[in-house]
Amino acid sequence: MARLFPTARLTRWRTCRGLQLGFGRRSVEFWYLPARTVVPKHVHGFFSWFVLLFGAGAEIGRGQQSGSWELFRVHEVPAGVVHWLYAPRALLFVSYQEHKDTVVSASEDFVYDIG
Repeated sequence: MARLFPTARLTRWRTCRGLQLGFGRRSVEFWYLPARTVVPKHVHGFFSWFVLLFGAGAEIGRGQQSGSWELFRVHEVPAGVVHWLYAPRALLFVSYQEHKDTVVSASEDFVYDIG
């Protein structure tokens, strides 16, 4: 496993917990969000997509669009695009990321939208 994923580590953001698996300039993160989690509008410096694996009722937004987050539906978020999430119930999702430089966790490359 160490050869396939040279970087494997636990990460966190507030009460959310993640597992990051990194390889080259790419990474995959599995995230658990407890019920009533609010992820405010923010951006990342990398391209990503994410898929809901478990949970229901979450509201997700990207740019000027928002809506329900359906199981197994892929959401792409280019670098620098504002996005947010509200999870009324606990959920689990996976995020794939392509980094320009060093692989960092989404929890570390998290810039709040101040505009």
